[in-house]
Amino acid sequence: MRIKDAFCCLILVSILPVTLSWGDDSFDVVQAYKRIVADHQRATESIQSAIGQASLDRLTRDAYRLLLERAKADKKLSADDLYALGACNEAIGNRDEAKKLYAASLSKSATAKTHLALTRVNLKDNLVIGEKHYAAAAKLQPEHPDLSKYRLLLLSAHQKNRNWNEAIPHLNYLLAYTKTLADNAPANSQLRANYVSVKQQLDRASQFAKMKSSTAPPLKIIQAIQGKVPELQSLKGKVVVLDFFAIWSGVSHNRISLLKTLQAKYKGNGVEVIGVTLPYEQKYDPKLDAVAKQPGLTPAKEASFIATFAKKHSIPWPLGMIAMETIGKYGVSTLPHSVIIDKQGRVAAVLLGNVNNEKDIETIVNGLIK
Repeated sequence: MRIKDAFCCLILVSILPVTLSWGDDSFDVVQAYKRIVADHQRATESIQSAIGQASLDRLTRDAYRLLLERAKADKKLSADDLYALGACNEAIGNRDEAKKLYAASLSKSATAKTHLALTRVNLKDNLVIGEKHYAAAAKLQPEHPDLSKYRLLLLSAHQKNRNWNEAIPHLNYLLAYTKTLADNAPANSQLRANYVSVKQQLDRASQFAKMKSSTAPPLKIIQAIQGKVPELQSLKGKVVVLDFFAIWSGVSHNRISLLKTLQAKYKGNGVEVIGVTLPYEQKYDPKLDAVAKQPGLTPAKEASFIATFAKKHSIPWPLGMIAMETIGKYGVSTLPHSVIIDKQGRVAAVLLGNVNNEKDIETIVNGLIK
């Protein structure tokens, strides 16, 4: 740790005198909490290394714990005290205790700030409750400066959890907002790009919401690659993982590795994997295990390259080249993009190009085969 960083951490040690007031009736929970936050922010501004920041953060968490220990002796906690203690627990990772303290604060005094805190601590495990508190905050204080930030947090959480219907109202609000900004400054290309991006997200969320629990669209295969890609309707009674991939995409390679493990584990349970790709005019060199653009490459020739790639990487499932219209029907805009189809031939889940979704594929499949 740099000398300057060590000195900054010493600033935070000054927080610890919170404990010296344990027998003092004038001890103020809120002021002690604000002191910890302010000292941490002041020290952070001067930290110049990751090690120094880690040490500073550890000292801060220790200060929060000391404050929580001290507050146990206080039997007359105000709404603000309870909020501050909730924030301490949230900062050290005790979300369940933070929820209890924020709720206790809310029971004494209903404020938008506390409702938003309850929105925040429910983002990971209870978005229904999070939405309820967000709505209450907006009703109490429609002009609260943090409402937009929390709307984005809720939107991100819904998108991550594939709650497309719940994401749509937030996207509609953002669409109107970005459109107003873009219309008021027509020469600003960035504002126009922001509007277009939100519009695309809304269109995609709307499409995925309609797809869920609907019959999976048929695949239009224009070129066989490996094996015969079966008609999806012929696979009723099985769980199907439909993977949109490209041999030039590194993240597609990662998804392929996961799917190989999945198929080996669940094939006896009626799980089928199908891989589909567009013609990208990419040739493959198995010696270098590398791809390169080759303009004018025909789908048939490219299919032979992909088949070589599949053999090289031991991909056992059927592969086919699809028409662009299939991409549109499945809302594919990024890779990897996987669609899980249930035993009735209906879309159960759409998993976009997000590394966090890798963990979800097996969970979803396992739930569908039961």
